[in-house]
Amino acid sequence: MIEFTAGGFNFISTTLFFLSRLSARMTGFLPILALSLVILLLTPPSLHPKVFMSREKALQIVYPDADTIEKQRVYLSKDLKHEIEQKAKSKLSSSIYTFYVGKKGGDVLGYSVIDTHTVRTETETVLITINPDGTLRQIDVLAFFEPRDYLPTNRWMGLFPGRSLTKKLRIGSDIPHMTGATLTSNAIVDSIRRAMALFETTCSSGVCKGI
Repeated sequence: MIEFTAGGFNFISTTLFFLSRLSARMTGFLPILALSLVILLLTPPSLHPKVFMSREKALQIVYPDADTIEKQRVYLSKDLKHEIEQKAKSKLSSSIYTFYVGKKGGDVLGYSVIDTHTVRTETETVLITINPDGTLRQIDVLAFFEPRDYLPTNRWMGLFPGRSLTKKLRIGSDIPHMTGATLTSNAIVDSIRRAMALFETTCSSGVCKGI
């Protein structure tokens, strides 16, 4: 008997007994292979990590009408990094970031930046796109390595477009928790705040640069 839960699964006594008997009867490489296959088959699909799309595919979806998507790297000094962290109310994991700036003719369509962060024990990678006026355009999940049950819903993600970096852009203020996925909620909001603070501090008129 196997019991599956929303946050993970537990192997019950029957499964453990089966695996121990199988291992005891086999030697060498075969026990490892057999055990791996059994564990994979017993793992529900909701627990499998998922890469949803590549960076290139995501940018094509975000900027379908762009003539060009410019890659602009931003290097942050210690002081500038601290300034951004204070504005975001969240720590930055790096001093180097890359903005992908969509342009059509002479017009800037938006600024996108990738943020990878830990949700619980595994990582999530999101692409955050900001409008030229500084409001959030959209956020797309590129990869999610926690159990799929913790994945943010489309409805919840739909709460963010059009929002600005304010004190109310917080869980429990303007943004509600996702039931059963509090850590994901906090991680997503923190990543948005980091991206928007980074944009406000380093980007202007289609150019992003640090100090």
